Amino acid sequence: MEPEALNAVLDTVGAGVPADALESETLDFKLVADSRKATFNLLADALVCFINAQGGTVVLGVDDKATVRESALRGVPAAYSLDEIRKGVFDRTSPPITPFVVERFVDGVRLVAVSVPCGVMPHSNAAGLATRRLGKECLPFPPAQQREVMIARGQIDWSAEASDAGLDDLSAVEVARLRDLLVAAGRDHIAELSDRAMLEALRLVAPDGGVTNAGLLLLADERVLRTVVPGYHRSYETGGTVDIEHSPERLVITSPGGLVAGVTPDNILTHPSTPRNRLLTEAISTLQLAERTGQGIDRAYREMLRVGKEPPTIEDNHTFVRATLPGGIGNDAFVRFVGELPAKAGRDVNVLLTLSHLRGTSTVDAPRLAAVIQRPPAEAQEVLSRMAEEFALLEPTRRTVRKPFPTYRLRAETVAAMSRAVAYRRRGVDGTDQKVIDHVREYGFVTNRTLQRLFDIQVYAARDMLNDLRARGILEKIGDARGGTGVRYGPGPAFPH
Repeated sequence: MEPEALNAVLDTVGAGVPADALESETLDFKLVADSRKATFNLLADALVCFINAQGGTVVLGVDDKATVRESALRGVPAAYSLDEIRKGVFDRTSPPITPFVVERFVDGVRLVAVSVPCGVMPHSNAAGLATRRLGKECLPFPPAQQREVMIARGQIDWSAEASDAGLDDLSAVEVARLRDLLVAAGRDHIAELSDRAMLEALRLVAPDGGVTNAGLLLLADERVLRTVVPGYHRSYETGGTVDIEHSPERLVITSPGGLVAGVTPDNILTHPSTPRNRLLTEAISTLQLAERTGQGIDRAYREMLRVGKEPPTIEDNHTFVRATLPGGIGNDAFVRFVGELPAKAGRDVNVLLTLSHLRGTSTVDAPRLAAVIQRPPAEAQEVLSRMAEEFALLEPTRRTVRKPFPTYRLRAETVAAMSRAVAYRRRGVDGTDQKVIDHVREYGFVTNRTLQRLFDIQVYAARDMLNDLRARGILEKIGDARGGTGVRYGPGPAFPH
């Protein structure tokens, strides 16, 4: 934890708030135990838990249950030197952990902050027990999960490991196709090499002549693949099948194995790309068969929203992952509205998610939007500010405009432009209805062209708006004209007088 952030937390300890309430996935508070051995064991256990997750800090000398500051800040005796604390942790962990140890004086009380970064290899305590911090708990960290974490951190790459196949098992047709793809990708200097040299340059064949799993997947024919890698259609280290359910209502894809360590349904949209099989990913990127930057999820969200549908739903129960994409026809009014947005806004997945969210609820603020776009509240506030100031799609409510995180709503013009895509209608003197009512009161009627000018919308959005006003009895058709943008509409039975 950064020194400034830790200082801010320590200023709060005991000020009516127990330290336990301030603990997180990267912060814990401990008291000095009855003996040196017990204290060092306590620290070693906590730091193993942190280093196997995201890293973290243990503040020694704080009672995490006390709500009075004097009772909470218990302190660390001077007999516990910083070097002794480091050695105590080092001797009780495997592989040994050398933590960062800093003393801090708060209200004259000596505390010690002991920190570790995210680890490279899994660690265990003196008893051989490995744990991992999830939320505020230290949970068992079994070998299967350790392997997943090492895969996510790039320490294990199944695709770079040697397969049971040799050069003779590769398809000459696929090798020739590989050479053509290299030329098309501008990698002529590799394509001009001999077969073996070309494959070695791409690390698809090891120097000893063995074919890597990546080479096998890219260059073997189906007969060899079925024999050597029966599960070559998905996660290569997990048994089971990929199930696809396709109906008019939805497309559901269920695949064996959980998400890569660190990726969850709640951060999948924003988590950095974490390929399970890095060599295979690099080879595919070199051949320009796919992107390496991990934009698939971002694109899936964006394109589902652009066709007027809800974004995909991802479910992970650690033994399988299920992705559900809504079927049917998307909301055509929303599609038209997005199509008329500036390109910068219409391609921004955060803007699209915000607009989609506001189709069903009248207001939103940064803390609520943060969960929708999977970003911190501060970044969510930046999205809302940009949508209000740069794109003129939103406006802060009068009562909250001066708050750090104001409440935002769609501008009247945006509601009108989205028309039937919005499941509610704003009321009030600054609402869409009121503008139409005021115009009719002044001129006696309104037309489709009038609404286009009033709200800067296209003909279809104006048509939808007129249909809605007629359905609610606010307007009704007047005159003998049968159709067209020049048809006039006057006060209906529900028109306010």
